[in-house]
Amino acid sequence: MDTEIKNQKTFGGLRANAAAFLVNLSFLIPGLGIIFSLISLILEKENRFVRSYSKQTLIISVILLLGASTFAVKFVGGYIFYSLLIITNIFQIVAAIAALLEKELKIPYIEKVIDLFFID
Repeated sequence: MDTEIKNQKTFGGLRANAAAFLVNLSFLIPGLGIIFSLISLILEKENRFVRSYSKQTLIISVILLLGASTFAVKFVGGYIFYSLLIITNIFQIVAAIAALLEKELKIPYIEKVIDLFFID
C-alpha cells in the first residue's frame, strides 16, 4: 500500500485524508457522526488511517450521546452536556484539520476506549 496518505484510496474512490476529514466533519451534524462512522467502518476494510478516524468519531459520538442523556437532569446535566459538546467539537475540528494535513491525531484517553470496543 502507498505510504503517502493522500495517495491512498478508500471507499468510493476518495483519498484517505478526504475520507477521514468527512468522517470527522460528519460529527458536527447531530446523529450523522454515528451513522457515517459506522458506514465507513463497514465499507473500509483495509485503510488504517480512515478506520482510526472512524473509530475515534464513533466513540466520541457515543460519549456525546451519553452526555445528552444526562441533559434530563436539569441543572447539572445541562452543564455536563454543553461542556462535552464544546470539548468534543474542538477535538473533532482539530482532528479534521489533522486528517487534511495527513497526520493521525490521537485524542487523549479515546485510544483506550477504542481498544476496549474494537479488535483489529
